[in-house]
Amino acid sequence: MYIKSLILQKKYKQAYEQLFFLKITDQKLKDDIINHLINISIGDFSEDLTVDKMLDCYFKLCKIKYLQKDLSFIKKRNSLLRRILVSVRQQNFKMKDNIYYYILKHTDKKYFNITNSLKNEIEWKRKKIILDSKPRVAQIMLTDKCNSKCNMCDIWKKHKWELNDKGFKNVSKLLKYLDSITWQGGEVKFYPRFLELVRLAKKYNVSQHIITNGIGWDEKLIKEIICDDMNIAVSIDGFDREKYQYIRGIDCFEEVKKFISMFNRNRTPQTRLKLYTTVMRTNIDQLNYIYDFVIENKIDEVVLSPLKKLADNDFFYKENIFFKYDGISFAEYSTEIAAVKENVKKLSKKMSEIKVNLISYLPDIAECKNTDDSLRNFDCKQNDILNLDNIVCQAPWKYIAVTENGFVSPSFSCGQPLILGDINSCDILKLWNSKKMKMIRKDIINMDQKKWCGMCKSLSC
Repeated sequence: MYIKSLILQKKYKQAYEQLFFLKITDQKLKDDIINHLINISIGDFSEDLTVDKMLDCYFKLCKIKYLQKDLSFIKKRNSLLRRILVSVRQQNFKMKDNIYYYILKHTDKKYFNITNSLKNEIEWKRKKIILDSKPRVAQIMLTDKCNSKCNMCDIWKKHKWELNDKGFKNVSKLLKYLDSITWQGGEVKFYPRFLELVRLAKKYNVSQHIITNGIGWDEKLIKEIICDDMNIAVSIDGFDREKYQYIRGIDCFEEVKKFISMFNRNRTPQTRLKLYTTVMRTNIDQLNYIYDFVIENKIDEVVLSPLKKLADNDFFYKENIFFKYDGISFAEYSTEIAAVKENVKKLSKKMSEIKVNLISYLPDIAECKNTDDSLRNFDCKQNDILNLDNIVCQAPWKYIAVTENGFVSPSFSCGQPLILGDINSCDILKLWNSKKMKMIRKDIINMDQKKWCGMCKSLSC
């Protein structure tokens, strides 16, 4: 009662001291007091803080001396620090070296991913060729086994690859260094040790992103994988039973909606649900259905991508809008592209009104003056803004990917020349500073990356 009285009087420091004096172990009460102490120190903590403002909050937290050894406080401070480092990476934010060293000094070395990210940013700034730091972001294909039969893809026809024991060990030892990881397939749930990897990522506080078709999941599995810092992306290209079945090759639209319902019953306030939609001729009009689907299913983000030539089949030639026959060069402007553009514009306005993020990777053909093959993966608007000659790709310094058939590469966007080895037979951390990787870094620094790279979105990641 005495501690609650102190809380009512807003004497939070005294309340915190009394917790230890009276040996009270009520974690909920302790968290409540620490949250108040943090709020007093840094004020309202909004979701859209700039890096500078987040750094200011961090420095204020470092000044609360009597909390520095409290595990609950450290967890909250580290959560803020991870947000800062992710923002620095995503925005290529320029931060002074002395700030990195200050944060390193105040961070326990046992928090591998934080200390690794700090060291990595310093090495990236200095454009080091041989790195002491490890990758910070990973995108891992676990298996090519899939229970969908998408007409644009033929991976489901021949299950032939997944992580073996060596591959599993490679990914496991990588996890403790990462900011974030994306799990994908095939269908991730078919990898026998998927749950083990998710649990290990939880242990190391890695932000997890799972791409799934949502078919065949049960609520038990969802409950086992859910954690605070997790995104689930569900792939849906048709928003009624008929269109879904035509594109995905199976009659499972209602089952996917059931998966979303199970997810929403078990989600935490920090868990996010994303919708991935591939835009093609058949579903142009269905873009108008996305708004209602988002509202009904509590979607947090929508990602639109063009249909790509994943397989040389009639479906691509029938449904493709944005590319020429080769699947690489941009198509000419058309009434269909105009319709897509108009529908996306309307959807974007609606999404902003309900504060749902809409990301479009659809080529802006109308504004693109150059359809050269070398620009095949660039958003044309972005190409107008960026000076391609001066872009330095971050991927070989910060990212690692395991693509189809277990190929290790800096990014999923990288092509054949950038394959470093095989996850199931090589040591992934040795590949990180392999002769080939060092050559890639050196050539990028010298603006001689054309021998390795096409013009991909990763150049500005």
